[in-house]
Amino acid sequence: MFNPDVPIKSSNDDLLDRKQFAKQLARSILDYKQSDSFNIGLYGKWGSGKTSVLNMTVEYLLDLSKNDVNKPEIIRFNPWMFTDESQLINQFFKQLSSNFIGKKDKKKLGDQLQILGDVLGLTTFVPGVGILGTAASKLLNIFGKTLSNSALNKNIQKIKDDLVSEIKKTI
Repeated sequence: MFNPDVPIKSSNDDLLDRKQFAKQLARSILDYKQSDSFNIGLYGKWGSGKTSVLNMTVEYLLDLSKNDVNKPEIIRFNPWMFTDESQLINQFFKQLSSNFIGKKDKKKLGDQLQILGDVLGLTTFVPGVGILGTAASKLLNIFGKTLSNSALNKNIQKIKDDLVSEIKKTI
């Protein structure tokens, strides 16, 4: 029998009894009431079931918070799709901001996330040998977008502080 390495999508498909861990992780996330942010790392070898656990955790997050007015925003981002740090940062903030820009009450938050992504992408981009033309094009594109967003008139810390303030007001 051929068994492809494909993550499960639902706890109903869990044959390895990881659903209790995923449910407890979801509860821990929802029970966190501090104003500071936090990160969770899920480590394991390739094929060990990290994505399956993640899928079940998201399932439980949505289920446990379905009647909650402060339901979590769940945004999937795959960092393996990008080749350099600048692209990774820019695409992360672009995806994050697009989740909010389409929502009337959170558009300003989305706009500020995009500005921060553009500025951080600009400051971390260091062109390498052979890509100088691409680097110049990218820098001009980001410079123009950043200038149009008035981000050049602020320092990165001010942009971050404005973003944190907007997050607190929005969420």
